[in-house]
Amino acid sequence: MKIKVLFRKLRAIAFTQPIRLAVMAMSCSAILSAFPFPAEAAYTVDPLRIELDMPENTNVVTTSVRIHNNGTETIRLKAYLENWTLDEGGGLQLLTREKTSFDIAENVRFNPKEFEVAPNATQVIRLAISLPPEAKDGEYRGMLFFEDLKTESQRFTSNKGFGASVQIKQRFGMALYTYKGQPKPLPHLKTFDCRMESGKLKTAIELENKGNRHVRVTSSLLVFQKDAQGNKKPFKEIPINDLHDIIILPNQNRKIEQVLAPTEALSEFPAGDYQLELHFSDASFDTNLPTANIHVAD
Repeated sequence: MKIKVLFRKLRAIAFTQPIRLAVMAMSCSAILSAFPFPAEAAYTVDPLRIELDMPENTNVVTTSVRIHNNGTETIRLKAYLENWTLDEGGGLQLLTREKTSFDIAENVRFNPKEFEVAPNATQVIRLAISLPPEAKDGEYRGMLFFEDLKTESQRFTSNKGFGASVQIKQRFGMALYTYKGQPKPLPHLKTFDCRMESGKLKTAIELENKGNRHVRVTSSLLVFQKDAQGNKKPFKEIPINDLHDIIILPNQNRKIEQVLAPTEALSEFPAGDYQLELHFSDASFDTNLPTANIHVAD
């Protein structure tokens, strides 16, 4: 059996990057990001993330989503909403029972809910998001899913010579954010540790968002080589892959641990002392540039 892997893995809601999506037997889902994404079924969803400001003196805002069929066969889709959050590792969690006051799935009306799209045609889904009058200022979230109602079967022969049927079902989710008032993120670096361990350069970072709006974070380490007098000069920049365009929701923490340079890469570091500075792409971080010092032996 051969099942095509479109992307390496699902990452939550790096929502500004093309999604990483794994197609799996029986079921698969993906979190769609900010760029139009051509699905394997040859249709596109635009936009792939919705962010809306609730107008003053009203509790209702409207928008629309367009589904375009680029394929040669008619597709049939079902749309529905769910509430969601992220865990400390950034994994998506759909909220079926536990809910918060900032969930919005139950407050979204949209039409149509099931529809067909002919080849080279476009279907528009119109949405109206409402908030209760007592809603506080802040960020309200939901996830709009599109599920393929046409399930494809794929036959394969096992190494024992008998056939089996594998059902492939796809659904795609797009994040829906609605902002009331002027919510702001307040990202904060809680801990930063960078050390040599077993011949590897490792970092551990914990971030938190004390604000009432999510923040997207990209970070890297700037490495400076230090001389005997303590003077430093730029040596190289190391991207932190697990801190590339990640999301931290309001009042949540995010922990990152990463091996920055495996043993063989340390050959690029001449013996000596180094200072590492952690830089963030988001200027709203309420911190000075954190640093760490390491020594590379001969």
